[in-house]
Amino acid sequence: MKLDAIKDPQLRAKILELDRIQNPNRRILGGLEAKKPQPNPAPPLAGKSLQFKSGKKGVGVCVTLCSHRRRLLDSHDNLRSSTKPLVDAIAKTIGLDDADPRIVWQYHQLQTKGREGVVVTLERL
Repeated sequence: MKLDAIKDPQLRAKILELDRIQNPNRRILGGLEAKKPQPNPAPPLAGKSLQFKSGKKGVGVCVTLCSHRRRLLDSHDNLRSSTKPLVDAIAKTIGLDDADPRIVWQYHQLQTKGREGVVVTLERL
């Protein structure tokens, strides 16, 4: 329903108020909805000194990618290359390069007859 169709000004103001509470990132500009620009989240590991619990020096995060597929891939290169865009996105979100020694990458795959996808597990070491 368009806001212009509501004739009662009090009802229109109440709807706008409720909409602002439910959708804090949306604002109304001249009757048109626009999204506020989202700030980039601060990378949680960038520039921080990590407390390592692992015996391996320099390891901070273990990322496990478990691919659910209908047909299994060659595990030493096809599985890793199929998840490369996901690896790049995870590394960018963490704030480190994907080749950084503080990240350990683990790859697994399961054959499924159900929904295909990738389960990602992040563990701080």
